[in-house]
Amino acid sequence: MNYLHILPSDTIRTYRVIEMMQERFDLKDHKFLIMADREYVTKNYPVLLDFPGLIFLDKPAKRTFRKRLAVVRAVEKQMKKADVVVWHSLSSLRGAFGFPLLLICAKKKNLKKSVWIEHSTDLLYWRNDSAKNFKEKLKNRLQKYVRDNILCVGLTLPSDKPLHGSSFSGYYKYFDLPTPPSESHVQALTNVIEERRAQEEEKRGVLIEEAVKEELERIRAIAEEEERFREEELKKSRRMSIKRSAGSRAVKRDKSGEIYLEFPGVDIFSAKEEGPVCTADEVRDDRETAACEKDIETQAAEEASFSEYRNEREDGTAIARDKSGLIYIELPLAEKVPLCDEQPAFSTDMGAAEKREEKEAASSCEDLPWFEKIVKQAKKAKANKRVEDAVKQAEAEAEAEAEAEMLAKEKAEERRVEQYASYEDLVEQVSAATKLPPHKPVILVGYDGLTYNGHKNLINSLSLLKGHRSEIEEVYIPMHYTMANEYGTPSSDAYRKSISDYGAKVLGFRPKLLNNGNVDEDTYFRFLDKIDIAVFGGHRPLNPNLLLYLARMRKKIFLPKGTFLYKFLSDNGYPVTALDDISNMSFDDFIAPLPDRDKDFDWAKAMLDYNAVVEKWQEFYDCMESGHAFEPLKKQRIKYLYLFFGTPHTLGGYWKMVDAREDAADHKYLIMREKSILKYVPELAERDDILYLCEGGRLKKARYLYRLFSNADNIIIHGMFIGTLPVAILALCRKFHKKLAWIEWSGDIWLWKREEHSFKDRIINKLNRRIREVIPYIVMTAPTDEERFKSEFKTDAKCIYIALPTRRNGNSNDAIDAVRPPDKPADSPVRIQIAHNMFQFNNHLKILDSLKKFADEDLEIFIPMAYGDSGLNGQYGGWEYVNAVKRKAAQIFGEKLDLLTHVIPLDEYTAKLWHVDIAIFGSERICGATNIYMLIYMGKKVYLPGDSEYYRFFINKGIKVFDTNAISEMTYEDFIRPVENQNRSWVLDQYNQTLIRSQWDQFFKELDERHLKK
Repeated sequence: MNYLHILPSDTIRTYRVIEMMQERFDLKDHKFLIMADREYVTKNYPVLLDFPGLIFLDKPAKRTFRKRLAVVRAVEKQMKKADVVVWHSLSSLRGAFGFPLLLICAKKKNLKKSVWIEHSTDLLYWRNDSAKNFKEKLKNRLQKYVRDNILCVGLTLPSDKPLHGSSFSGYYKYFDLPTPPSESHVQALTNVIEERRAQEEEKRGVLIEEAVKEELERIRAIAEEEERFREEELKKSRRMSIKRSAGSRAVKRDKSGEIYLEFPGVDIFSAKEEGPVCTADEVRDDRETAACEKDIETQAAEEASFSEYRNEREDGTAIARDKSGLIYIELPLAEKVPLCDEQPAFSTDMGAAEKREEKEAASSCEDLPWFEKIVKQAKKAKANKRVEDAVKQAEAEAEAEAEAEMLAKEKAEERRVEQYASYEDLVEQVSAATKLPPHKPVILVGYDGLTYNGHKNLINSLSLLKGHRSEIEEVYIPMHYTMANEYGTPSSDAYRKSISDYGAKVLGFRPKLLNNGNVDEDTYFRFLDKIDIAVFGGHRPLNPNLLLYLARMRKKIFLPKGTFLYKFLSDNGYPVTALDDISNMSFDDFIAPLPDRDKDFDWAKAMLDYNAVVEKWQEFYDCMESGHAFEPLKKQRIKYLYLFFGTPHTLGGYWKMVDAREDAADHKYLIMREKSILKYVPELAERDDILYLCEGGRLKKARYLYRLFSNADNIIIHGMFIGTLPVAILALCRKFHKKLAWIEWSGDIWLWKREEHSFKDRIINKLNRRIREVIPYIVMTAPTDEERFKSEFKTDAKCIYIALPTRRNGNSNDAIDAVRPPDKPADSPVRIQIAHNMFQFNNHLKILDSLKKFADEDLEIFIPMAYGDSGLNGQYGGWEYVNAVKRKAAQIFGEKLDLLTHVIPLDEYTAKLWHVDIAIFGSERICGATNIYMLIYMGKKVYLPGDSEYYRFFINKGIKVFDTNAISEMTYEDFIRPVENQNRSWVLDQYNQTLIRSQWDQFFKELDERHLKK
């Protein structure tokens, strides 16, 4: 197979491709035509002169159309000989030979064998928007025609696919063909990264060593403090004896005989002259004990004196009464013991002087009356008990205070010694916690000097830097080359100056402009390594290599959120930040580094892997050799062709199921809209299996659909909302009837018929009826629709019920349980949901009327109205109805009303359903089945119209649902009474994805068997 590679005059981007091909491929069948003469190549790219198969294109002597056409005919001759024409960028079509080259390239026979390896300029800036004359407008049309009709496109960046798909209306086979990286660049980049890592590890190693030393010193200090504390505690808790001293003082001594604490036995408390041998804290404890004892003695002194009234009772019990006559103490006569013989309250380990004193005191008691002896005995025992209790309390308080101090010390420390199992464990934990200190960030603004960067907008976004000049190292703006500025002045110096002045005005200091891009590799990558934050604008990276290098270095990157590149990077796990978010950031958040900075970014690493890139180019050439690359998709045989009219979320779960099948490549989806829908739903461009309705009149579209239907083995209508034209073709052409299958969506059974105001309406109704009656195989997505369908249409179609697959991973009930919030408090208001969208057939107004009598109760009304303002045949309602519902709900319930007016993520909506207590649906047919299933699974109370088929269906399945029409006759207690012992077995089957997918497998199996019979 012969290949002709057409290279633009600016070969700086394509030289690496040529170099790679020379190293890895056999070039005997490859020729390279450069759109420049030998003189230009010799001056700018002399390395190409020795390249085999290089063809030059000489400039014409005069730049007339005829002269240029004569030169370009050499290109036409080369294209005629080639089997494959590879355009390395279409920028040549706007160059010196633009118009004649456009005419030659636009020939169908040349386009059918052309491959376009796109670049930024020929993807975004191919159109002359200021074209006014016929010639310029014709050029624009030719440019689009070429791009629309080239069948194969090589993407230098994966993020360009949706951008390309939304710009042009052709059907393409895409190839991932990144520019091969320069091995010297990759090596220089790797060296810089490794050198930086080595330096960081060295710095970090020094910090870790110092941190380990500090930790060891801290641990040693903690250990010494703990040892000292233990010694003090041991000293405080040593066993002490209590002695009686002269003057009736009780003395506590330690084992060495030193006085530790002294206090009076009953009457007096004072510290001994020599003082206790104790610490300052102990003295404080002793003083507190002394104060306590003082209170005790004062209380004892104030007690009433006693007098004898009677010596004994008849039962032989001696009593003593106070002056008021109250019995103070009673004691059997047998227990009357003199106070002198009573055992002392303290230890009797006393000296001779103490024994003499005790003996004298005992002898002095003999003359006292017996009852006074008893009273003295009781007073002494009581006083001694109080003293003992006070001492114990003081000791307990001292122990608690010491323990609190110990805990406070432990809490003040970052880590305790016990946390480290070994020295190695200490080093490991210290290493994990040690990070390099922050440094002043370096900020890069824009890719280069092109005005497409939107430098002024980028500078405006960085206004938060004003006043923080001392906290940043530098702000750099590359200005390697420029184009005409906003004043139309082509002077690069004027543009540079305007940017510098604007930066000084907005930032408060002048950013540093980089005017020289011709630096050696080592200097270039060392500069990029210093960058911490990169802020870029534009629709597409004007310098993809720069972005790639920064991503590989794991820098913090800001990009416009609406760009496909932003979505691509975020989808691939790179923590890219939206440019618009800077306005809501603080300065500290803006300069904060990325987490896990050293972790490789897989996509950037793969793009810089030379061998991986070569493999992609090899796959491309293998596909070229097979000859399938240029076969138009609309002429290919399609096993399963789906017709649908919707957006990705309508088929999200179904796509997920089909993509997991082995025959996923056999399924193609035709959207009944032109490719311009990609401007509004760019996610569709990410799929290779989607077809779009061709542009043009009805006749052209009918021919396109007829050919497509003829090439399909099975035509599956995914919802009968596909428009009149395909319905007419399928209903009137009998050869398509046996290919048909229909996945109904309930609404296309109940709301298919439009009001017949004209002959056209009657014709459309007949066509809609006919196609429903000729389809042989129907999948019912609502279990009650088969009865309705067969009662209205004359058909013997095979009808089966299969639930639509969910977009969730795994079984849906697991995902529902995963977002379950904590149980609501018992005193929370009752939350009531009305329907699930704006559709008029939900009968919101009727439900609000039935709930009006409960308006004063403790409740909340939740009405989801995020979509459904219009629909099939205009029967879904409109904004007039929506506004009427909002007004009435607000009038009745006021602040108790909660309206959901925008679409939210599925998990967030599921969490909202968990907070619902009661859900009321007013549609005559099942609508919002997913909502109903989830609410039943959650155990919520669900109201459905009692005269509806799906109400009877749930009742027959043993599922407890309640009649919406009966609410007006119910008391509030009956209305809110919760459901008990709900039967969820049938609902769980609807969430069993394994069961559902097996049912769809059987569906495809039956379609295949039907096709074999045909």
